[in-house]
Amino acid sequence: MLDQKVWGLNPTGFHITNAVLHWLAGLLGFFLLRHLRIGIFVAAFSSLLWLGLPINSEVVAWVSGRTYSLMAIFLFLALLSAEWYLRSRSILAVFFYSSATLAAILCHEEGVFVLPMTLLVLYSTDRFRSRREYVLLGATEIGVLVVCFCLRELAGAQTSTAGSSRFLAVGVSFMKYLSWMILPIRMSVERSTDIPASNLSVVTISAWVGIVLLLLLVFRLRKKMPKIAAGITWTFLALLPFCGFVYIYQGMAERFDYLASAGLCFTIATLLSKLRTGRTVVLCAVAIWVMWGIWRLEKRVLDWHDSISLYKTSLEATPQSTTLLFDLGAVFEQKGDLVQASIYYELTLDLNANYEKALTGLGNVDLRLGDTGQAKSAYERALTINPNDVTALVNYGAVLQQLGDFVDANQQEEKAISINPADASAYINLGVGLFKLGSLDSALEKFQRAIELEPSRTPAYFDLAALYKQMGRIDSAAATYRKILELGPDNQEAISDLREITQ
Repeated sequence: MLDQKVWGLNPTGFHITNAVLHWLAGLLGFFLLRHLRIGIFVAAFSSLLWLGLPINSEVVAWVSGRTYSLMAIFLFLALLSAEWYLRSRSILAVFFYSSATLAAILCHEEGVFVLPMTLLVLYSTDRFRSRREYVLLGATEIGVLVVCFCLRELAGAQTSTAGSSRFLAVGVSFMKYLSWMILPIRMSVERSTDIPASNLSVVTISAWVGIVLLLLLVFRLRKKMPKIAAGITWTFLALLPFCGFVYIYQGMAERFDYLASAGLCFTIATLLSKLRTGRTVVLCAVAIWVMWGIWRLEKRVLDWHDSISLYKTSLEATPQSTTLLFDLGAVFEQKGDLVQASIYYELTLDLNANYEKALTGLGNVDLRLGDTGQAKSAYERALTINPNDVTALVNYGAVLQQLGDFVDANQQEEKAISINPADASAYINLGVGLFKLGSLDSALEKFQRAIELEPSRTPAYFDLAALYKQMGRIDSAAATYRKILELGPDNQEAISDLREITQ
């Protein structure tokens, strides 16, 4: 809301805010590590590595990803407050802990991990001196969760009752998320088609074996290398819920790696600090990996400048994504490249013959190319799947008009208006149909309504002017053409028509 007040709808301002929030989260992560007596090299290197990790670009690029950076900020503040309490036993620290925890949860549900992260910090820093500390912090978070639940109820929020049936795929999902962090070879803005199948197979078994081995490694390292064990545990705690244990409406997404990747970066930095031999070689390897990540991030930033490039590079990662194929078709249709639009709509339908939006898009292309028969067939198929698709209804009516079936065409437009009374195109088409059937007064009313809804569009003005000429109201027609010229002084069709009726 504040961004909109300051920047309007300029995306640059929103992006600056996202970048600042991301940097602030990294800075707080650095302060947290320093307060936990982590060496400055490990603290600085892990924070900088996390800030520049390519997988985290989605949180900075998307306004909707801001909830994750905000959640991370308040989570780190909560952990800093917990550390303050351990040092001072100050009740004020508990107040800040509860406030930051509440803010983290309200930003994103992943904020509930404040408590396990706090316990992890306590354990890793050898400060489990008495039960009193963690009992108080645990009771504080439970109280915060109760408050959040009450706030959700007051706000009318509904918790999904859909269960997760992806238990077998948890291991594969976890390994995919881990690979996205380590190997950013190809990344996609759409991950719904990348969800692993939840069935018993060699892949799912192997992935679960990998998870068990990682957990055994954590158990073995918990005393000899507690910081490395803590880094791996952090990654587990932050990532596993997104792998199938908790129902998530959108499947897999890169932003789910945001908090988990901090644990990976800390683990890498700690490993580097522990090396006694071969440190130069490992440092060079890490430096190459970092430079590769910077190159991948820069390349991705360039992809974001153009929607076609973004969707095409995303398709390299998720080639079976009907969403991306349809989006490409829609972009090409908008740009007027109907051949490419048709190709991508067809590819979408090859993967999903009932993808209703692609059928509508294909009908739009056929309509603009003058193939009314194919357009009619495409719209009818789309409306069989979704009878309330307003775009399909409006354009189907336009096709029927071209085929001379004005009565049926008007019925389609009236149905579209009943679903969306603010669709100006439906009023224009209905006005044309009524005009053809001789209902001039009704047609006049529809054209005027279309102009009220979208006063900057010229098609309704041309139809209105033609109607005025038919009714013999030449002055009104001339005034309508002049209005068109106010919107576009170089409109040659309006200039020609106005000259014709005023001579």
